[in-house]
Amino acid sequence: MSAVPSVFHLAHAPRKVKNQTNAIDPDLIKVEHNKPVETKRISVGKYDKLFSQLKYGSCLVCEPQEVERIASALRKWLNSNEKPGKAHRNTKCKDGQARIWLLAK
Repeated sequence: MSAVPSVFHLAHAPRKVKNQTNAIDPDLIKVEHNKPVETKRISVGKYDKLFSQLKYGSCLVCEPQEVERIASALRKWLNSNEKPGKAHRNTKCKDGQARIWLLAK
């Protein structure tokens, strides 16, 4: 025999058996017929009260460096509360402030 194993020996090598001590016992698993457990975290964001006061066509006035963060929070709030609408932002208003409008889709 040669020192190099043949392809046949490599293909039929004994398989490694995983540790059987961590096997799952089927007797410990139970079946239930009920509603899925709610897994969403329910928390109030710091802008939730402010966003709930917005009407379509109204806007939030903020500093230009804050507009991206607040607009992103508004879009996330609309999505998580399943409200129709979109956030439109403008960073260059005449008064030097930025604005974020809530618009209907």
